[in-house]
Amino acid sequence: ECGSSVTGKQGVLLSPNYPGYYGNNHECIYSIQTQSGKGIQLRARDFHLEEDDVLKVYDGSSNSARLLGTFTGTEMIDVTLNSTSSTMWLEFISNSDNTSKGFELHFT
Repeated sequence: ECGSSVTGKQGVLLSPNYPGYYGNNHECIYSIQTQSGKGIQLRARDFHLEEDDVLKVYDGSSNSARLLGTFTGTEMIDVTLNSTSSTMWLEFISNSDNTSKGFELHFT
């Protein structure tokens, strides 16, 4: 229903229904895989989550990798995340309360 697995040098990740509001009770997994030996740079072009909804970003291929950050509200705007590995794992979790516009993330 939501989430995606993307491979390549650059791309875009969108929250469910973006630019419309995302739904309640989502748990979406996104994984980014790039060329072996290369890192990934992740930036938010747009980022609006409700207070108790979160996006967690990990430096690796699962949620047991190093956590690069947990973001809510508009916290990810003007933030650039860099991985040390060729994979990034993202978890987007929304609760049963209000929803918002979500996110448009670009990676290179």
